[in-house]
Amino acid sequence: MTAGGYTSKNSYEQWLAWKHGAQLRERALRWRMAEQPQDPDHLDWGDQALLENSVALIRANARQLVEHFYADLFNRLPGVRKLFPSDMAPQRDRLLTALLALVESGPALAPVLAQLGRDHRKFSVREVHYAAVGDALVAALTAFSGEHWTPAVEHAWRARYTAAAKIMTTAAATDDQPPFWYASVVDRSPCGDNVAILRLRPHRPYAYTAGQYATIESPRLPRVWRAYSMATPPRFGKPLEFHIRALGHGGLSDVLVKAEPGDTVRLGPPQGTISLGSDPAQPRLFVAGGTGWSMIKALLGQHVRERSAPATLLASFRPGEPYDPAFDDFVHELPRVETRLVHDADQLRAALSPDRLPSPFLNAYVSGPPGLIDSAVRLLATAGVGKTHIYFDNLVH
Repeated sequence: MTAGGYTSKNSYEQWLAWKHGAQLRERALRWRMAEQPQDPDHLDWGDQALLENSVALIRANARQLVEHFYADLFNRLPGVRKLFPSDMAPQRDRLLTALLALVESGPALAPVLAQLGRDHRKFSVREVHYAAVGDALVAALTAFSGEHWTPAVEHAWRARYTAAAKIMTTAAATDDQPPFWYASVVDRSPCGDNVAILRLRPHRPYAYTAGQYATIESPRLPRVWRAYSMATPPRFGKPLEFHIRALGHGGLSDVLVKAEPGDTVRLGPPQGTISLGSDPAQPRLFVAGGTGWSMIKALLGQHVRERSAPATLLASFRPGEPYDPAFDDFVHELPRVETRLVHDADQLRAALSPDRLPSPFLNAYVSGPPGLIDSAVRLLATAGVGKTHIYFDNLVH
């Protein structure tokens, strides 16, 4: 067994070799998929009004419904249980959020569903699993809808789920990337009591763009994946940098802040759509809080590479921070980037007031705890920055 606990690296390399030799088969599969409707507007998403009414009726019992769903799914496919973590509570919350989003957003969720389909390959999810999930979902909805469950409602739910599954399975089948990468811990730098900067070296090339994030899994907490932003733009031959804060409840972040050089982890494919855009002359504002600084640090590194227009950095940290020992040197070496530190909500409000912004016609990038993101997005919108020019990911930093 390796220091990191994984024993299947050789078999994974064999899988990659097999995949390389099967390119013609995969190309034929992609052509076949291309003949099927890919536009979400061409799929049957079910009756929106019926779905919204159904959700309203079961909302009070939603958590019990999710528990019923998983019990039914594991009964249908007992082998599926090993694909999930031992602690199912976070998974139940994610499913509930996903169901509500699927009903509320429908076709607009297509890009997210495609990414989910690609990402689910790391769990060894196959098409047979999608069918079982759909049947278990309908069974749970039937049990908790009572007399309100009608053939029309069932058709609406099956149509909505089938459309979502179609997008996910097509995206998974046509993705040429590996489902995950092995990576070795090359360095861990503790930063105070509960933050560590982790540097990982993937065993195979890992292509990403500044602003994206990766999901990570450790053999010390199997089947638990969590998203963390890369803290540097892509650099050939250099390790990936992640900033991780322990949360104190024994989860993955608590495990990773104690990782040791030589440990092996797994990385999911890069995710996220945030990027700097194609116009380096556009004014930019960067707002960072907590370990959300990691994503902003990567974007600033890319910003400097592009010899872009002047920019402003607002950094909000806890007392005694910034935690990153390289912070001062990093920001001092940024050409034409004004840096301001803010320490509370009042200072953030003042910094994002219309008279303090260089222009409302800017691109704003926000990363940090949910409360900071909500406040910053609201203040920027009030200051006249267009909603389509405010970029953020809902990661828990």
